[in-house]
Amino acid sequence: MNPALLKRSILTVLIITALFLLTSGWQNANASTKTLKSVKDASVRSKSSSTNVNTESLEVAYDEEIFLSDDKRASYVQFDISSLPSNAIINSAKLRLYQTSHSLTDNTVTIDAIRVISEWSETGVKWSNKPSTYNPTASKSVTETATWVEWTVTNTVKGWKDGTYSNYGFEISGKDQSSDYFLKFSSRESDKDPELVIDYDVPIDFNIGIINPNLFDLTAPEISDIKVKDTTDTSAKITWKTNEDTDGFVDYDTDTSYDKTANGELDTKDHELSLYDLEPETKYHYRVRAKDAAGNETKASDKTFTTLEQEELSPAAPQQTPTPTPTPTSVTQEVEDEAVVREETGSSEEPQESATSTPESAKGDETGSSKYVRVEDLMKYLKIGGIGLGIILIFIIGILLGKKLAGKGAPHKTAAEDEHAKHHHTEEEEAHHEHKDMEEPPS
Repeated sequence: MNPALLKRSILTVLIITALFLLTSGWQNANASTKTLKSVKDASVRSKSSSTNVNTESLEVAYDEEIFLSDDKRASYVQFDISSLPSNAIINSAKLRLYQTSHSLTDNTVTIDAIRVISEWSETGVKWSNKPSTYNPTASKSVTETATWVEWTVTNTVKGWKDGTYSNYGFEISGKDQSSDYFLKFSSRESDKDPELVIDYDVPIDFNIGIINPNLFDLTAPEISDIKVKDTTDTSAKITWKTNEDTDGFVDYDTDTSYDKTANGELDTKDHELSLYDLEPETKYHYRVRAKDAAGNETKASDKTFTTLEQEELSPAAPQQTPTPTPTPTSVTQEVEDEAVVREETGSSEEPQESATSTPESAKGDETGSSKYVRVEDLMKYLKIGGIGLGIILIFIIGILLGKKLAGKGAPHKTAAEDEHAKHHHTEEEEAHHEHKDMEEPPS
């Protein structure tokens, strides 16, 4: 049978059944009975008003002289009803105590179960500090037969359930003072614990199938615009759209087994999901799934993508400090300044080196301080400034060299050369005179 048709048939049957139950007055889905055991119990005695009695027996007595020599006794018992369903409707509740012994002057005696309205402690309650009570809740005629004794306490338990009363339990005592009596009941320390038996129903919530629209949603969502983006060597991003709010999933693997699943965004129409820890240069199969609030699911067809090649990190190149390049105009300006100085002073002599002057080999390396232009520097500036600047530099250097040569004139003789010339001239004169004397005859 078609699954959608089967679902519609089941819903139709449920609706008809619910309408029948509503019109027939039947309100309960499940009638239940819960038996609760006491969580604390104890007894108190008037003759021992400072004594807490916490034994296997719960005592109830009124005696002037026959059994206990003018003593009164009462017991307290409490139950925890929090385990009842929150929407439980209580039909009845009974308190049950098992009677173990009795001493009566009459055949019967009336024992009351009274609602306690203040806190008490199982190990600390005494006659001197016994809790307060509020009117008899229920009364029971007790005979000398050992058996379970029951008190109907439905209204009190209903009040505990709906919060009308605070649950402090019951006091078990005898208000009948027409005769003496002494009774014992089993406590929770014995094998027959005090019991609170509650019959209740849990109503059917007939509105569940009527007001919940998802029960009638039989249409699976539609998936469209599936794309793979931002693929790397170890990851990929899948995006897609649906025609209604859905939960998104991507099943993937290296084959169509789809052994891996990634969960995407919930309750949205625009989906985006990233896959991580993938293998480089690997082909992956994937399919997109979408599930709506009603549980309808759609699986897209198989698609593939391939991760990129693993990136190799290359070592960073060492950084180099750039060498500063001299400004071409500084050399030109320096040569021009040299020419101007020489023209103003009229000096034609070459500059003399001082005792502290920089060696010739180092002068060319000092930027902006050299008075001579080396061929290497000239070639450098020719490359930087171009042919035009090179022609200007050559022209200026030519002018300076021309002025220098013109200013020198005839070469100057040194003092040694002058002395040598004078000496040579004297020798020539003496030789001339000697030669002349030899030519002239004696007189």
